[in-house]
Amino acid sequence: MSTDAVIAPFIADTTDGARVLVVGSGPAGLSAAAHLAQKGHRVTVWERDELPGGLSSTGIIPLREPLDVALEEVDMVRSLGVEIELSREMGGMEELEAAAADFDAVFLATGLGAVPELRIPGADAIRDGLGYVRTAKLEPDLLPAAGHVVVIGAGNTAIDAATMARRSGAEATIVYRRTAAEMTAYEHEYQFALGEGINFRFLASPAEVTVDAAGNVTGLVCEEMELGEADGSGRRRPVATGNRTVIGCDLVVRAIGQEGYDGSRLPLDRGYIAVDDSFRIPGMSNIFAGGDAVRSTGTASTVMAVEDGKLAAAEIDTYLESAAMNAGGDNGRTDHNG
Repeated sequence: MSTDAVIAPFIADTTDGARVLVVGSGPAGLSAAAHLAQKGHRVTVWERDELPGGLSSTGIIPLREPLDVALEEVDMVRSLGVEIELSREMGGMEELEAAAADFDAVFLATGLGAVPELRIPGADAIRDGLGYVRTAKLEPDLLPAAGHVVVIGAGNTAIDAATMARRSGAEATIVYRRTAAEMTAYEHEYQFALGEGINFRFLASPAEVTVDAAGNVTGLVCEEMELGEADGSGRRRPVATGNRTVIGCDLVVRAIGQEGYDGSRLPLDRGYIAVDDSFRIPGMSNIFAGGDAVRSTGTASTVMAVEDGKLAAAEIDTYLESAAMNAGGDNGRTDHNG
C-alpha cells in the first residue's frame, strides 16, 4: 500500500438517525459532528465565520497548524455527510430555544469571546491579539508594519503573536505582570519563543500606551511589580512597587485571554457555560455544550476540545436513543417537552 494513500473515514451505513445541530466548527464542534455522523445521525453545523475550523483555521499560526491542514480536517467531516453552514450565527436565547425545538439535540461548541479590553490610557491604540494572528495567517501582506512589537500577556496566543511579529522582521517583546514560573503558556512554547529571539519583560504591568500627535504608538508605560501572596488561581499575586518604566515600541498587541459569557441567559459557572457530567446544560433537556465554552477549570487546548466533542457525542447519542425508545422506537423527531 502506498504511503501516500488516504484512509477514508468510517461512514455509518444509515443516515435515518436523529437531527442534531452543532453550533461552532472548531475542534470540539467538528469532533462531535464527526462522531455523531458515524452513529448515523443527520448533523448540521452552524459556523458564524466565513471560514470553518474555528481557531485551528484562524487563531493558530501556520507553522503550528497550516490553514490547508485545518481545512482538510473540515473536509473529512463533510465527507461523513455533515452539512456545514458558514456565516450562520446563533442569534440568542430565543433562536437557541427554537433550534432545540426543531432539532432532536443541540451541541454548543462556541468557544469563547473576544480578548478583553485593557482599561488604561491609550488603550484605543492597542491591537487585538487574535485579530493580529488571524491577519498573520490569512492575509500576511496586511500585517501592520512595525519595528518593535510589544505583546501583553503570557499565554500561547501571546507567543504566537510575538512569533509572527518576529518573523515579519520586527523586534518582539512579551510583557507579563508575573514571572516565567506563573506563565500560562506551555514550557516548550516559552523555550521556543526564546529560540525565536523574543524578549520577555517580567514583573511589568501595562499602565499606559503613549502616542504622538498623529496618534502613532511610541511606547508602553509599565508599572514595575513584585509578587505577593497567592491569589485564587494559586499563583502569587503581582503587587505594584510604585516604580514605572517605558518600553519604546510602535505597535502594542493584547493577548490576555478571552472573555467568558457574563450576561448570558444560559446557566454559567464562573463565566463559562455550566454543564453536568453528561455535557448537558442544566434545565435544558436536549441542549449540550463542550470545548472552551465550558472550560471553567483546567487549561483549554485543542486536544481537550476534541476529547470533549467525542465524549459529548457519546452522551448525545445515548440521550437520543433513550428519547427514541420513549417515543415508541421512532428515530425521527422526539417530543422534548414531555
